[in-house]
Amino acid sequence: METVLFLLVIAAVTAVFLWLWRSLGDEWPPETPEEGEALAEATTIRSEAIPPVEAASPVSESRTGASAVPLEAPATPLVPMAMPVEVETPVAAPEIETSVPSQEEAPLAEIPDVPARRVATPLLVGGLLLLVATQLTLRATPVEERSGLFLLTLLGGIVMLLGVQTFMRGRVPGWLSGILDRIAAFLRVDQGQAVMLLLSLPFAWLGRLAAGDGLLAYQPVVAVLSWLLAIALAIAGSVSRETSAAAPRRSFDRWDWLLMGGLFVVALILRGVATAQFPNTFSGDEGSAGLFGVMLLNGQVNNPFTVGWFSFPSLYFAVQSIAIGLGGQTVEAVRVTSAIAGALSVIAVYALARSMFDRTTAVLAAAYLAASHYHIHMSRIALNNVWDGLFGTLAILGLWAGWKTGRRSAFILSGLALGIGQYFYVAIRMLPVIFLIWSAVAWWRQRAQFRLRLPGLVVAALIALVVFLPLGLFFAEKPDEFQAPLNRVTIFGDWLEGELSRGDRSTAEIIADQALAEPWASRMNRCVSSTTRLTLVVGRRSNAVSVGHPVGLAELRPALFAPDAAVTGRDCR
Repeated sequence: METVLFLLVIAAVTAVFLWLWRSLGDEWPPETPEEGEALAEATTIRSEAIPPVEAASPVSESRTGASAVPLEAPATPLVPMAMPVEVETPVAAPEIETSVPSQEEAPLAEIPDVPARRVATPLLVGGLLLLVATQLTLRATPVEERSGLFLLTLLGGIVMLLGVQTFMRGRVPGWLSGILDRIAAFLRVDQGQAVMLLLSLPFAWLGRLAAGDGLLAYQPVVAVLSWLLAIALAIAGSVSRETSAAAPRRSFDRWDWLLMGGLFVVALILRGVATAQFPNTFSGDEGSAGLFGVMLLNGQVNNPFTVGWFSFPSLYFAVQSIAIGLGGQTVEAVRVTSAIAGALSVIAVYALARSMFDRTTAVLAAAYLAASHYHIHMSRIALNNVWDGLFGTLAILGLWAGWKTGRRSAFILSGLALGIGQYFYVAIRMLPVIFLIWSAVAWWRQRAQFRLRLPGLVVAALIALVVFLPLGLFFAEKPDEFQAPLNRVTIFGDWLEGELSRGDRSTAEIIADQALAEPWASRMNRCVSSTTRLTLVVGRRSNAVSVGHPVGLAELRPALFAPDAAVTGRDCR
């Protein structure tokens, strides 16, 4: 059955190609006329372009031996002037020999070989890779989910045939060249880069199709490689030497790099030393996150474009699994990734403040964040919250630097940070909305600069879309998973209904209380002092620990990191 479907796809590709050939007028294969036919055609065209007969009359008279008569003489008879028509051949013959262009030189003069190869290479290689990857994925994909793969197979075949045609003809088809020219002119790239940008979206979509919905991907290798290739194509297609050369030089010098290095070391020491002792309570959330990372190591989960524990994207747990694989199932290993992310956030804040203001402001801002007790605490626990600060700061840094300097690399950084950040905590999901609002204000207040920076903004948005597309398509099919982390912390919904059921406050009063600090603090105090229990079940042994008092690490470590550990519990959030 699969062979029949594959043959049908090949037939469909051929039919589409023939339709494009007939509708767009491109000849394939290119016809090479005989030299005699070309000479005759050129002679006919040249004869039609010869000046009127009256201009050649003196030559004809000299050839026939007639006396020279001025052209303006009214007594000159019209019949003798019209008779020697054969004079066109001797006059035009020398011009034909010297003006007929060579059949081999004409195409090279219009479009050189190098630009044609730069367009044909991504077309041919990209189409071939798309065909191979879709065929590998088809074997492992259920029949009811293969429609998207068939479309990608058709697209890959068309793209590959266009690449072959461009190679053999030595020039890009006219209709395709027009499309690529528009994209390249707008984004300030060349035609080959425009092809890479267009191909990045199908490969990102293929990453989603190869991953599927479950914890186990249909083709995990194809899913990851397609996603990485899509990102690489988007970056390579976005680089613009023109804008980078015109941008001003960076204001960072060696003192900035030294300061950032020193701040990173200090921040990492404050966050990465003695992580097993401070904080001394290892929460159930941390244990659940670590256990999901262990599942990734054991092969029970291999899908990077789905959700894991608590409906958080599984890519974060893949990062944690790397540390667990290197350091073992220990508290230090599961917490070290947050420490690194927190220390990198300090450097990102320095770079952002340095770009916006000056070195003094950058040092003060980074030093404050490095010593912030709240940020240190969030950087010493095995949860994904602290990662949003890193990616959000990098996204703002890239957008600000790109807006001020026009450097394309800054916009690329913004798009990458904004897209990858969507795979971690949920707070960064509001940043694209904030960027859109900012763009609207920038268009309203500074239209001239907005038009100048619009290509870079489009590049940043495209890169962010390519990076986020596999997970975004998953959320589009399963919106409940997208809303789950937000629904747990929103005041609307079940919690609000429970508060209203008490009958002592209205909806407006409850919302107003949530906006004040004291009611929130009192609620947290009630939560911490409650008798909430965290139950750790390890084989036949069960330990019950109250959350309201410090817990010895010796009680928690063997329970949470035993291979057969199961964590259950409830917390106040």
